Amino acid sequence: MLMAAGAKNNVVEPVGIDFDGTNDYLSRSTDLVGNVDSKTFTFSAWLWPIAVVSAPNYFSVNTNKFLLYVSSANVLRFLAKNEAGTGIIDLSINGFSNNKNWNHVLIACDLTDVNKRHVYINGQLYANVSWATYTNDAIDFTGDYGVGASSTGSNKSKSRLSNFYLDHTYRDLSIEANRRLFITEDGKPAKGQASLNPIIYLPLDDFEAPGVNLGTGGDFTLNGVVAQSGRGPNQWNCVASEFDGSADYLSSTGIGAGSSNTVTFSFQVTPDLSSAGDVFGAYDGGSTIGMQLRLVQDGTVSISAQNTSGSYLLGSSNTGSFRFTSGKSHSVQFSVDLSDSTKTVLIVNGSAIPISFFQFLDDVFDLNDSFYVASAGLTSNRLNAALGELYFDTTYIDLAADNPFWDDDTQKPKPVLQVLEETGATPLIAMPIRADDAGRNYGTGGDFTVDSGPFVGARGASEFWARSADFGTVGGNNNLQKASITTQPDTLTYTCIFSLNLNDNFGSSYPLAIFLDNTIGMAYLVIDFSSNSINFRGTNASGTIILNKTSTFSNEITFGKWYTFYVCVDMADAAKTFAGRIGSTSSTNIGTFTQGQSLEGDFQALVGAGKAGSGSTPISGSYSTVGGVYFTTDYIDFSQESERLKFVDAFGYPVDIRPAIENGDIPEPLIYMPFDDPNDLGKNLGTGGDFTVNGTVTPGADVDPN
Repeated sequence: MLMAAGAKNNVVEPVGIDFDGTNDYLSRSTDLVGNVDSKTFTFSAWLWPIAVVSAPNYFSVNTNKFLLYVSSANVLRFLAKNEAGTGIIDLSINGFSNNKNWNHVLIACDLTDVNKRHVYINGQLYANVSWATYTNDAIDFTGDYGVGASSTGSNKSKSRLSNFYLDHTYRDLSIEANRRLFITEDGKPAKGQASLNPIIYLPLDDFEAPGVNLGTGGDFTLNGVVAQSGRGPNQWNCVASEFDGSADYLSSTGIGAGSSNTVTFSFQVTPDLSSAGDVFGAYDGGSTIGMQLRLVQDGTVSISAQNTSGSYLLGSSNTGSFRFTSGKSHSVQFSVDLSDSTKTVLIVNGSAIPISFFQFLDDVFDLNDSFYVASAGLTSNRLNAALGELYFDTTYIDLAADNPFWDDDTQKPKPVLQVLEETGATPLIAMPIRADDAGRNYGTGGDFTVDSGPFVGARGASEFWARSADFGTVGGNNNLQKASITTQPDTLTYTCIFSLNLNDNFGSSYPLAIFLDNTIGMAYLVIDFSSNSINFRGTNASGTIILNKTSTFSNEITFGKWYTFYVCVDMADAAKTFAGRIGSTSSTNIGTFTQGQSLEGDFQALVGAGKAGSGSTPISGSYSTVGGVYFTTDYIDFSQESERLKFVDAFGYPVDIRPAIENGDIPEPLIYMPFDDPNDLGKNLGTGGDFTVNGTVTPGADVDPN
C-alpha cells in the first residue's frame, strides 16, 4: 500500500481523451453506415485547444468537405462543401482563445434559410462570428472521416477532445431545451446523446477504445497511443488568465459593496515574485485604500485597508514562516470580522496560515470605491501572475471550521461556480476569470471592464500540479539524504523518472545519487547533468563501472525550463536499456555496458546530491529544482509510449501516479518523492523510508513544461 496517498472519495472520473499532436488521431477510411448528403445538421463537441500548429483539425470529412479547425491563435474555422468541392459554409468564430480549458462548440444549420443558423459557445449565443459563405446546397457528408486530424492523419491537433456528435437534423438552438440536449445548465456534457440516434456520437471516455461510436455510423480506428484526460468537461474545472504585470487588469467603478466590518475573499494564483503585485484592491482614486491584498517579493502577503479618514483599520506585515513561491499554484482564502480580532483566518492550499497585523481596529470597511483585479488602481503594482476563481463578499465565513472553496477529498480548490451551486451564496463578486471572457461576474456586483484583453489562458488549479524541491544555486551543499535506505538485493534492473529545472548555468549538476557507497564513494546510480547531456552511471559491488550511459540533447535544453528525464535499465539486455527526455527524439548512447553483472544496491540515497558521507568521495551538489522522483528496482519499458503516459501526459505534464501505484498499474517504488508537503520535503511515499533535509532545501515552482 502506498503511504500517505491522497483521498479519492466522491471523485468524478474525467471524460476526455488527450491527443499529442504527433501521432494520435481517430480515422474511418470507409463511409459511415447509412450516411447521406444533407442541407441540415447539428454538430456538438468539447475541445481543449493546446496550441496552434499547422492549422490543426478537430473534425474532418472527405478531404475537408466538412471541417472544424483552428486557423489562427484566436479563430476557430468551420467549413463545408458540396459534392463538387465548392464551399457552401465558411464560418469564423473569432476570439476563440487558447484558454487552456474545456470549450463546448454547438452549431446547427439549415442551409435553406439564412435565419436558421446558430453558434453557441459554452452554452452562450456567440456574437463574435462571421459567415463569409452560406449557400443553399447539400453538404457532401459521404467519404472518410478523421477526429483529431484529417482523415489521412495530416494537421493533427494537440488537444483534449470529448463528446463528438453529428446528425443530419436541424435543431433550433434558440430554444433552451434543444441546447440542453448537449450541454447542461451548469456547463457539463448532457447525458443521453446516443438516444438521439445521431450518425456519430463518440463519447471519448475510454482511452483504450476511443473509437467506439454510439451513433449509427460505425466505429472509428485509433492511430497512435492516446491517454485519458486528467480533467474532463464532466467535472468542475478551475480556470485562470495570465496577467502580464504591466497592461493587464480588470476594473469596475463600483460593485455596490457599501460599508461592512466583515469580508471574505478567495482566489487562485500562480505568481511571479520578481516584483510585488496587487491581487485585488478597492481604491478611491485619491490617497485612501479601501482594501488591498498584495503579494510581496519576499513571498509574504500584505493585507491592508483604510477608513474614510485615511486611518488604517487593518494592516498585516507578514505571514509567519510561510512564503508564497514563484511559479507555484496557490489557493488562497481570507476572512475577517473587525469587531472580533479572533475572527481572522488565512488559508493557503487548504491549511491555516498564521498572519500578524500591525493594525486592527473595530470599524467598518469603506467599499464604495472602484474595484480592481490584478491591480489596486496603481499602475506600479500590477500583478504578474496567473490568476483565477476570484470570490468576494461582505459576509464573514469561518474558513477554519468549514472552507467551501476547498475540496478535502481531492485536496484541490473549487471553482467559484461550484461554490455558488453548493452553497446557494449570492456574493458581490464570483469571477472565474476565463481568458476569453475575463470580466464576467456571476455575482451581484456587475461585470468588470477588461483592460488589454482578451488574455492568454492559464492552466487551472483543478489540474494535477506536480510540486518540487529547490536545491539552490552554485556553491550550496543542500540535499535530501537517506543514510541507510531499506536494504535491497543486488539487481539487474531498475527504473527512474524525475523532472529537472536547472537554476544556474549548464556547468555540472548532480540532481540524483541513489545507493551511494558510504565508504568508497561508488554509486549504484548517479545521474548528473553537464554540457547539455544527462549521464546515468552504475557500479557493481567492487566499485567497477558497469553502466555509463549518456543522452545528449544538443540545443534542446534551456536554462530555467522544466524537463522530465527517465532511465530504464536491464543489465541482462543492452537493447532494453534506455535513457532519455520526454519530448526528445535524440538517440541514446550505449556507453559502458557490462551485460549480466548486477548493480550494487545496499547503501544510501541522495536527492540534490552533495557529499555522500564520512570518508566518501565528494559529489558536486545540485543547483537545480527537482520534481517527482520515482525509483524502482522493477523494469518499466519507457521505450513504449503507453508506459510513458502512465507518468507524463500527452502535453509533458507529470500526472498523479499514486492511484496507479495503489491499483498495481505501476510497480510500488522504493522511492517516490512528490515534494507536495512544503513542511516535509523529505517525505518518501515509497517503501524505502523518509529522507533527512541537509542544508537549505525549499519548496520549488510547480513542474510546468510550457
